[in-house]
Amino acid sequence: MSRAEADELIGYGRFWFAKVKLGTDYVARDGLIQHLNGIFTSVPLPIRLSRGWQPDDPVIRVGGRTHRYADVAAWASGQQDGGRQAAQTFRDWYEGDNVTLSALPPQLQALAAITHLAEVGRGYWVALETELMPWIAGIADAANAQDARAAWANYTTAFPPSLTYAQDAATDYMD
Repeated sequence: MSRAEADELIGYGRFWFAKVKLGTDYVARDGLIQHLNGIFTSVPLPIRLSRGWQPDDPVIRVGGRTHRYADVAAWASGQQDGGRQAAQTFRDWYEGDNVTLSALPPQLQALAAITHLAEVGRGYWVALETELMPWIAGIADAANAQDARAAWANYTTAFPPSLTYAQDAATDYMD
């Protein structure tokens, strides 16, 4: 079920990108928000989709609050094993069939919805396989808690879609 959930979130994210980000179809946006929030409520999941201050920006809330990558990384790296099990659980969700979205802790529910729905809606679906999955695998497979903590802390380099607007604007991409 979990890989299917990840794929479904990606599909909704691609719909958002095509209809809202590229097409500025705010009727479709509002319909998708209503549809997905209805699904999340019926499961029940504490996840909610909304728009940001930019009308084409998808925003995820879990338990009534937004989560930042820094918050998720701090929570995971604060675990005794440095977050290796959290990374493995998240990997089991998007690659396997035994861990469902509802079984994830709130921090990983937020990470799942942000990466597989909101970031895809912003156009970053390729980054899931090229950057997110290798980063999470590196944490899950870390030799020790210290290495796992260091990998969690490296989220902005490992997964560039995690950059805030200010961080992204300050980065010089020209060599």
